[in-house]
Amino acid sequence: MKVKIDIKDKRLLTMKEFCAYTSFGPSTALFFATEHKLCRKIGNRWMVDRVKADRVLDHLYKTEADHERADGN
Repeated sequence: MKVKIDIKDKRLLTMKEFCAYTSFGPSTALFFATEHKLCRKIGNRWMVDRVKADRVLDHLYKTEADHERADGN
């Protein structure tokens, strides 16, 4: 019996799930995940730590919003 678990309830995501979660294409997702040290190869799969990815994305958006406020936009 296969159990269906929602992406938001998973800690580790496959690259396919990470692409769906972020709306990144496969190349961008792999680049982003490796650039920010979010993934590990487990067996034959690249797995992305969703919690770390959320932190990085939150930080990037917060930094971008801070820059926009500083520019007066």
